[in-house]
Amino acid sequence: MSGPETGVDYDGEWRVVEIELECSLKKVCGQPLGDSVFMPPYESGVVHALFNGRLIENACIVYPTYTGELDSVGLPYAPAAESGYMYDPYHVRHLYHAVTFPSQTGRIHVSVEDNWGRRTTATFSIPIGPLTSYSHYGDPIDYKDAVLYVAEIGSHLYHASTCPSVCSIAVGNRLYFAEQRNAEAAGFQAHDGCL
Repeated sequence: MSGPETGVDYDGEWRVVEIELECSLKKVCGQPLGDSVFMPPYESGVVHALFNGRLIENACIVYPTYTGELDSVGLPYAPAAESGYMYDPYHVRHLYHAVTFPSQTGRIHVSVEDNWGRRTTATFSIPIGPLTSYSHYGDPIDYKDAVLYVAEIGSHLYHASTCPSVCSIAVGNRLYFAEQRNAEAAGFQAHDGCL
């Protein structure tokens, strides 16, 4: 991100201004779900991570195949106790609980800015190994058969992710839930035509 290929030479201070991760197989309507990046302790507009008691600037914690439900302030539930994020070990907040994924490719999109305000954006591919999430209630299902429940911000309805009307909801306005009961607990009602 620094050098002749970008036209920017970061020889001073710089900071990450935006970072997101997409997994190639974790999709709804053909579009990747990209909320697997956590930056504890959470501060709006700040990218840093608290790891082993040490605060690391320009860093994040990534769970590649984890996509959590959103909490009451719009942040995903963290898969572990992380400062600034809601952690609820007594409820399943993992959208892909009891789902098996084969190896896949992850793409990290990152934008950095230096102390002169110059900004560079790049995308990197990373390998992600196979993952199987087990359940006490049955065998894990294949990722292609996993059904999520999707609501639109500002609406009062939710739909199964297999419903064609989900694809008309703008990606930034989608709320994802693991189960129907989770969507209903958040105040949404089932759309009769597509569940």
